[in-house]
Amino acid sequence: MQTWSRHRRSAKGLILTPRAERSTFPGADVVIEPGGDGSLERLRNESHRGWLQEAAQRGAIVASVCTVARLLAAAGLLHQRPFTTYHDTFDSVAALDPKAQPCPGQQWIDDGQVITDAGVFAGIDMVLHLVGRPATPERAREVQDGIEYRPAPPTWASRS
Repeated sequence: MQTWSRHRRSAKGLILTPRAERSTFPGADVVIEPGGDGSLERLRNESHRGWLQEAAQRGAIVASVCTVARLLAAAGLLHQRPFTTYHDTFDSVAALDPKAQPCPGQQWIDDGQVITDAGVFAGIDMVLHLVGRPATPERAREVQDGIEYRPAPPTWASRS
């Protein structure tokens, strides 16, 4: 049985230890691929790319956070689709799939089955959108209130 990964260290030092295995969720309706430097190993993992392709083929929603648009491109999931990603990652996505359609400046893009976002905080908005898709916008607002997420201009925006 193949595990998702062992220990993963985020770009900022957080250590993540997944306890589930991919086979535990063979029929997941939504797959959200987290971003960061750990995604580079998944990008090179043919088995993982195949698992994403299988998820998409059976109709699962596949979403990427930040730089993981590269993984979706390598798996063929961005082919002829609009996408967004972290601003320094557009060129590497284009190198993996020249037919993917970059949309710089977009916080997140929902193309039906594939959803991409521009970065970690854009991921919050993307996930709230995902909550509201099968449920209601009201449910997404309840979750937003529950996590005390109230986007506003940064504190430095008002300084001269």
